[in-house]
Order: sequence, then C-alpha cells, then structure tokens
Amino acid sequence: YGSFEHFKNEYCTILTKENNSKKKIALFGHFTGILGIGEDIRIIAEALSERGYFIDYYSLGFDYKEQNFEFNGVKSWQEYLAIYDANIFCMPAFDLLTYFNKVGVEIFTTTLNIGIFQWELEYFPVESKFALDLMHKVCSISTFASKSISLTYKKNVNTLNLPFLNLPLISEYNREYFKLPEESFLFFFAFDLNSFITRKNPLGTIEAFQRTFKKYEDVKLVIKSMGNCTDTIWNECKRRALTDNRIILIDEVFTKNELNGLLNCMNTVVSLHRAEGFGRLMGEALLLEIPIIASNYSGNLDYLNNENSYLVDGKLVPIYENEYLFWRNQVWFEPDLNQASLKIKEV
Repeated sequence: YGSFEHFKNEYCTILTKENNSKKKIALFGHFTGILGIGEDIRIIAEALSERGYFIDYYSLGFDYKEQNFEFNGVKSWQEYLAIYDANIFCMPAFDLLTYFNKVGVEIFTTTLNIGIFQWELEYFPVESKFALDLMHKVCSISTFASKSISLTYKKNVNTLNLPFLNLPLISEYNREYFKLPEESFLFFFAFDLNSFITRKNPLGTIEAFQRTFKKYEDVKLVIKSMGNCTDTIWNECKRRALTDNRIILIDEVFTKNELNGLLNCMNTVVSLHRAEGFGRLMGEALLLEIPIIASNYSGNLDYLNNENSYLVDGKLVPIYENEYLFWRNQVWFEPDLNQASLKIKEV
C-alpha cells in the first residue's frame, strides 16, 4: 500500500497474462463520482495511462448523487465500438447488472471482460452472481472482499491492493479555513450519507467519544458528511451535536484538495465501522501519519494492524431487515465501545 509503482506492475501483469500485445482498453465506471468507487476507477485509469495503454473511458449512463469530480474525455456507452482488447468494469456488481439491463448483451460479448468489484460483507450476494459470470477474470480491492466474492463465485478472485496516493497538501486549507478551533485536540470521521449509515456507524463513534471525555475538556469530534439522509440514526447524530458543543458536523461537498486539507488538520481519525471493503480514509490518514482508531475487521486489515494503529475488538452480529443491501443471512461487526473509549483516551 502506498506504492503506485507496485500497483501498476501488479495490475498490468493481470492484463497482459492473456496476451502481451493487448493495448486498447475500454474502462467503465463512475469517473466523476466524489466517492470511493470513483477514486478506485480513477487510480486504475492513471495506472493504465502511465503504462502506455490506449484507454477510452465510459460512464455507466446513470449517476450517484455526487457526480461532479472533473474528469475529461468520458464517453457514453452508445459510442462503444468493438475495437478493444479488454473491457474493464470497476463498480459494485449490482451497478453492473443495472448497466447490463440497460445496454444489453453486446458490449459483454466483444472481448475479454475484467471485473473489479467492491463488497463489504462476509458473503457476496448470490443475487449478483450473474455479474461475475459475465466476466473472464474477477478481482476485488481487499483480501476480505476477494474472499467474500470467491465463496459465491466458486473461482479464484484476484486481490488488487489499490494504492493510497501521496496527498497534495494545500497550505490555505488550515483550521481557520474550516472554522475549526485552533487549539483543540480534533478527532475525525468522514463518510457519505448516500452510503448506509448503519455500516459506517457514526453514532457509535459519537457514543464512544462522549463516554470518554467530560464536557469541559478541550477536545472535539469532527464528522464530515455529504449527501441527504432522513434516517433516524442521522437525526440522533444531529441531536447529539446540538446538545454537545464538542461535536462538529460538517455536511457539504468538498473538492479532493479541500478534503485532503481537512484531514491534515486532524489529530486522530476514528472509524468504528461495522464493515469496510477498503476504507480509503484510514489509509490516507496513515500516509499523513495521523493516528487511527478503527474496527478490527474487514478490508482495512490489509494495511492496519496493532503495530501501526489502535484496533478496536468486537463481535459479529446479524444484520437486520433493511439495514443493508442483501441483508438476509448476513453478519457484520459490532465494535466494543468501551474498548474504543479507552483507545480514544489513550491517543
């Protein structure tokens, strides 16, 4: 992790195993999305471009709510021609199924198909297995996610360890810019409200923070969100913030540089997630040498351990109805908030 050169070598090896002459690539994904799956496809695009592949970029033809990252040259699927040595699809598998239902079978029958799928839970849903069957090669973004997908796919799934790119730090993005207190010790968590709030578990982070400190102590918990949410859990988060001036909620869309600058203002990152496919925020904090308090579970364990971070134990619990996509017979992690509180205090 952190080595873009290593990633390029690994990734391009997977491409060229079939035929070393492969040069033309059709890349499908959420190129303009200000979200993790957008970052994944942009890193893959950069890796292929630096290696000299000819690439055309294709949007999926449907959008997440935050699709305003600037990425030039994206085509619509109607412009697709059967001229490529490989199609690469980087997206959740159910997005690919939506795409398939929209465009039909033709694109998937022209060349080698490589799928890079994200997933966060112990078991990959059989409802999405058809997306895997459309691919000649299936990859995922962490050991945890690859294992989950392989249990359903019944075939080998490559793990592509996505790099955490070195972050440009813009000097004007300081605490004053974000209206944050200059002297306070700042704990930080960021997430997308368009994701499932139950999985990200910001209320657990708030609860652990409030258990740790008395009201007069000069500490703050900053939670950066974006998107719209009427969930009762988020309403409770907002109520806690209204009654505790140590909790600061920032709910707006930032540029990547602004988000980097905000992260660099923090003393500690806390992620008491119930499941993560990868967890880019934690990896970027690691690059900035910011202490990380995180759930001892799922995709983040590829790069976090007890030597470089403060891992919080817990136990697996059932996922209840409508808490997440494909929730039936699934489990996820419930972090021990008392232990989290002790680690927050230690940091």
